[in-house]
Amino acid sequence: MKRIVLITDGRSSGWDVQGEGRWRYVADTLKALPSPPQFICRRLPLPSSFRNVSVSDIVFSRAVVGMDRPVKLDVKISNSGTVPIQPSGVELLIDGMSVAREAVMTEIPPGSAETLRFDYRFETPGRHVMTARAVCEDDLPADNSNDRVVDVLDRLPVLVVDGAPNERFFQGAAAFLRLALTPRADESGGSMEAGAAPRFLIEPQVIPVTSMQGMLSNLDTFRVVILANVPRLPKTVTARLEDFVRQGGGLLIAPGKYAEPEFYNTWRTPTGEPILPATLIERESPKDSPARFELRTFTHPALRLVSDAQHSDAGSALIRTFWRLSAGAADPNVRVAGAFDSGEPVLVERKYGKGYVLMTAFPFDRRDSNVPSLKCFLPMIHELVYYLAAPLVSDANIRPGAELVLELNTRTAGLKVNPAAFQNYRAAQNPPVEVLTPSTNRLPATAKPMGDSLVIRFADTQEPGLYHVLLPPVLATSITATNAGDIADLPFVVVGQGLDGSLNGLTETDMAQINSRIGLFMANSREDLVKAFGGEVPGREIWKWLTLGALLLVVAEIGVTRWIALQRRFTSAEMVTLHSPVESVVDMKHLPSNRSARKWA
Repeated sequence: MKRIVLITDGRSSGWDVQGEGRWRYVADTLKALPSPPQFICRRLPLPSSFRNVSVSDIVFSRAVVGMDRPVKLDVKISNSGTVPIQPSGVELLIDGMSVAREAVMTEIPPGSAETLRFDYRFETPGRHVMTARAVCEDDLPADNSNDRVVDVLDRLPVLVVDGAPNERFFQGAAAFLRLALTPRADESGGSMEAGAAPRFLIEPQVIPVTSMQGMLSNLDTFRVVILANVPRLPKTVTARLEDFVRQGGGLLIAPGKYAEPEFYNTWRTPTGEPILPATLIERESPKDSPARFELRTFTHPALRLVSDAQHSDAGSALIRTFWRLSAGAADPNVRVAGAFDSGEPVLVERKYGKGYVLMTAFPFDRRDSNVPSLKCFLPMIHELVYYLAAPLVSDANIRPGAELVLELNTRTAGLKVNPAAFQNYRAAQNPPVEVLTPSTNRLPATAKPMGDSLVIRFADTQEPGLYHVLLPPVLATSITATNAGDIADLPFVVVGQGLDGSLNGLTETDMAQINSRIGLFMANSREDLVKAFGGEVPGREIWKWLTLGALLLVVAEIGVTRWIALQRRFTSAEMVTLHSPVESVVDMKHLPSNRSARKWA
């Protein structure tokens, strides 16, 4: 019989005792084996005192990162030891090079955590490995650092469709949108060298609605499309926009006075599925006072940056005219992202395919509101665009057990893909793609050409840590990277569970649940472990023989009892003498009466 020995310190971290689905999968897998293995667990006692600091999490302030402004990173430092500890600092590394360091000002108590914030501006686009490392001498240095992978964009093309191109300059919504997306000064708060041109991640292109038909063939070069006060669109354009969003593009609709409700409210796919998250009811102009934002309802990721009244002037917004929106409350893909003080929706979202559609209740012009003149306008528009463009950024940080899906094409963020790359890949008869795991094993991945894309899949992601997708030379030479690293190596991270300062150990109830699922024998000493490994596992196999023996004893006892009963019946039976009929009658005459006969008997 095969035996698996588990050695643990007895902490509950990593066991996921309550994960019924995972344990059921393990149990079913073991039952399907010809000879299920025997699990032996040796639980070592925790030391009475130990020092341990871990980098348990790294969180980016936004999903889309460019070179135009710093990105905020929150690094969580946890004390999973038994004594207070104060690291001397936390170091930030990009592709192995130290770029920043923050000091930890206070001691971290056992079971607690501190969060440090970094602001970092990337200088080169492409895929980068970011490492946060706690500078500290402790007993478990292996968890003192943690990795994340980020795709830094060099450009984010946005198409702005102007529905009112005849509006006076800087009065229409499209003009304000273009100005917000490419401001004339450095709005990031950082310093710029004298004479240096401002770096803008977003590249807006404004076209009149009458030119939209001619842009359909180039629509995939954009990440986001904004319809600014557009009256209506022809069927060929709406069908192309539907496919654009389905493939991961973003669509922002800001209806104004020219918007035709009949067109927007009947926009459906050929199968009748709605595209827009809300219907236009009517335009309202409150007579008493303009509508204001209810910042407490701004819980959407794209609105959180402007929802803080202490750091945002969004509370000063005055909306003089807006559309009443009716959101599809019964649709699970629809949600209201923010509201006015009257309760009417400001922003409504709908997920469609891989992408998102956002609809505002008012256009971004000066006629309907003062929003374009507020300081919050620029970050609001930028965050809306970042949110809509996020689905086109590949997820390079996944959870254990999740399948990595890496789609390489001309729209892949952080990489410049040569359209001829996949033809070269096919011509080379699809050479294999491998993945280098954190334990330095090389495992095969599946790579399948699909249209103008190459989809790479890898499912063996149980081990947390930094992985590397190793592309074959034919792809490495056909795809060029914009960062300094080698394009043949595409890193990604399997994010660990994180200790989060937890010192909780496995309880006896936890062990009983695990034992009921996989049959886990606890070896409480070294001698028990040696005996169990040799096949002497108390409580594991002997109960079967004891049960079988008891059953045999019961069967034997029943058999013996029946045999004794039969023997008694045969030995105590009276002899019966048969007479002729005449003799029987004679004998009956000489018998006494019934009473006498009973007495005689």
